[in-house]
Amino acid sequence: MLEAKSLRKATVPSALLPYPSPGSVQPTRLALTVDDDDPSLSSCAYFASGSHVYKAQISGAEPLVHKGKESLLIPAHAEVIGASVTAHCPHRSEIQSIALTEMGSNGSLILGSVDSYGHLIVSEFDAENKDVQKLTFAVSPQDCVIGEGSWAGLSFSPSQWSVGQYGNGSSILVVTEGCQLTIWDLRVKENGGCLKRICGSPGDVLYAASLSPNGNIAVGGAGRTVTIYDPRRSFVESGANAQRSFHSEATQIGLVSVSVQTETFSVDGV
Repeated sequence: MLEAKSLRKATVPSALLPYPSPGSVQPTRLALTVDDDDPSLSSCAYFASGSHVYKAQISGAEPLVHKGKESLLIPAHAEVIGASVTAHCPHRSEIQSIALTEMGSNGSLILGSVDSYGHLIVSEFDAENKDVQKLTFAVSPQDCVIGEGSWAGLSFSPSQWSVGQYGNGSSILVVTEGCQLTIWDLRVKENGGCLKRICGSPGDVLYAASLSPNGNIAVGGAGRTVTIYDPRRSFVESGANAQRSFHSEATQIGLVSVSVQTETFSVDGV
């Protein structure tokens, strides 16, 4: 069972960001770096608004976690030590998702962002000075700036940051559209790489999907349910048992696998 060791709340200075952009229904525009050796030290939050990526240094955590009624956690106020615009190349449209990872060999920070038209920009920052940009490359879709902009997601592979698809370095890709879950394998030639399509109840829109390191696939939607699918067994592992686990979420908009525990997924919503 995962337990919170600290819970902090910080406010971005209005001088840096007076009018934040609204984003889409499913934005993932926040990433965090924490010192693994001493989590009580300050952490650095990266967040996107409009076409830029910002950085905020947040003061250290308190040793105690405060709880209110029904054991709800009460965040402690944290001070923003410093905030600025990163050297990450700005986009031409609104950023929808960002991803952050550290390279184990040299400690460089890799920051990726994707906008509403699918433009991807990845930057590498120096290990000693995170404000110094070492490398930047960009990838644009073939039909860029055609049609209406929408949501786009981004995630680095946990075993190899240069692999765009998520799934412990494998070639598995999952896509949710409406009430349907589609599983793709980029190595398979039959059916264009499509392994399986799973349809849920009509009207139950799936908003989020995530893969765990052991291969399990979790999907969630507005029905306040989380369904875990094991593609190796070809049947739904669980779903009904998780239906009441997130009763406070009116609309589920985020679902992330916890790498420490392969059977644990974190959920966020409004």
